[in-house]
Amino acid sequence: MASCLDDIVTLELLDAMRNDSEIVIKNHSERLNKTVEIKLFPLKIFVSTRTGRRYLIGMKAGYNKLISLRLDYIKEVNQAEKCIKAENYRNIFKASLAHSFGTTVLQNGKTEHFEMLLSIDEEKEQFILERLKREGKNGTICRIRQNVFSYSIDVFDTVDMMPWVKSFIGRIIKLSGDNKLAINRFYNDIERLVKLYEN
Repeated sequence: MASCLDDIVTLELLDAMRNDSEIVIKNHSERLNKTVEIKLFPLKIFVSTRTGRRYLIGMKAGYNKLISLRLDYIKEVNQAEKCIKAENYRNIFKASLAHSFGTTVLQNGKTEHFEMLLSIDEEKEQFILERLKREGKNGTICRIRQNVFSYSIDVFDTVDMMPWVKSFIGRIIKLSGDNKLAINRFYNDIERLVKLYEN
């Protein structure tokens, strides 16, 4: 039943996008434990490759602020007036994608620097370098010395990219960046894994 409701909401959102209409949605807030009304211009529907959850990306009316909302929390969608700033909002959204790794498209307009130092066998593991280029969005790859490479990027939310970062376990030499909480959590998870295997 929940999946059917999500599909109905998705169709209504796509219809509003086609019409360049602003919408008023009823969204359940887990934090406030209540349903709130939000007016916004819908821009895109993202699907998380990690969780499969769907998210609506929109420009919040009156704030010029991009927000991300889980589709399964949206209970009702009503189209409002045609948005006269539709093209401007789409351009803002496109610009924000350069610093988005997941479903976080804007976080106070500030980016976080992240860097990962990797051990990659240049002769046998060219496929790893290709994967970094293919999946690493707008990140920069630099050869530090033989078989050692750095990958760096500026993103809105480092946490969004950590599941992808973890897929390089075994090759990671060091992580560094602005979001110390996300990086420390990574190292703590590794320590917990080591302890589990030691027992």
